[in-house]
Amino acid sequence: MKDFASACDLIYFGRNIAGDQAESLDPIARHYIHRMRGAMETFVEWFWTTPEYEHWVTNGHSDEEILRQIVEVMVSFDVYPVWCDREGDERWKLMDLHAYARLREIRAFAIASEVGEKGTKMELMMNRFPRELPGKYHRPVLPREGAFSESGESC
Repeated sequence: MKDFASACDLIYFGRNIAGDQAESLDPIARHYIHRMRGAMETFVEWFWTTPEYEHWVTNGHSDEEILRQIVEVMVSFDVYPVWCDREGDERWKLMDLHAYARLREIRAFAIASEVGEKGTKMELMMNRFPRELPGKYHRPVLPREGAFSESGESC
């Protein structure tokens, strides 16, 4: 995938905030990858609720084997759920259970971080406009406390 994107001039080179050289994909390529992952995620979330999934588990298949089979079937229909191993050889690979879990973990941390940042900004606004905002804005509660952590700590 990376070779293909590079050959099509869809990889940009620049520097990140720390000054290190960084690569980024063209928005077209990012959108494509996002759609492929979205298709996989939608199917996987649906499949895990079906009797067929229970049948596979009852027959002794691990979740890793089941996801690998799902990805193989998706590829046969020209759906390519891929990920880039940034902690290893930086190659694009077909999704596996480890990568799926890691991407979900990264997304959960991003959501928790965003909630914290927005809460801080709202607190600053409440202090800046103490007479007007408190009656107009009520801080929402997360639907499930501890949804981002195993220990039940709220974010």
